[in-house]
Amino acid sequence: MTIKNMCPIVMADLDGKKIIIPALKKGISPEERLRLAKLDAERAVLELAILEEEDKASRLRIQLEERQRHHHEQMIKDIQNDELTALEDKRKEKNGKVKN
Repeated sequence: MTIKNMCPIVMADLDGKKIIIPALKKGISPEERLRLAKLDAERAVLELAILEEEDKASRLRIQLEERQRHHHEQMIKDIQNDELTALEDKRKEKNGKVKN
């Protein structure tokens, strides 16, 4: 790891990846700036992971709502079909009694 002082920023090379770390205050050492930048990077990664999980949860919630809506619609259709079948059965029964 190499650190070069460049006011008001510090540039660091982390495993071949260059990052630029803004100087927070005068008197903060390059090592402390790098440590703070690493903490900021870790925080950013965690925030991104949280956003991804929230997005996944949102998509799952939407899927659940769609399934519940579909299930509800299917239940209504089943009830309507049962009622229609019952009416047809009554009609057939009534017509059978009248003919006899």
